[in-house]
Amino acid sequence: ANTYTGATTVSAGTLALGASNRLADTSALSLAGGTLALGGTASERVGALSYTDGGVLDFGTVGTANHLIFASAGSATGTLTVRNFSENIDVFGSATATV
Repeated sequence: ANTYTGATTVSAGTLALGASNRLADTSALSLAGGTLALGGTASERVGALSYTDGGVLDFGTVGTANHLIFASAGSATGTLTVRNFSENIDVFGSATATV
């Protein structure tokens, strides 16, 4: 079982998750110049999502169902680059959003 509960900051390089539920649901995630790679059919739920210019979220293989749900918005500076996102297949958004 995954017992990691700390905050996650990706400031350089790539953090490739490889499978679902690798980060704690309450973990703050900061993309500060590095890449979070969901890669394949990964699903993640995190606490606050923050980013700075140069942060990248890569959904991996186009056409696979990847999900990144965050509980709240953290700080945002600049632009978050989102790669390989497939509309109507992938999910990216707040857990508190209403549809």
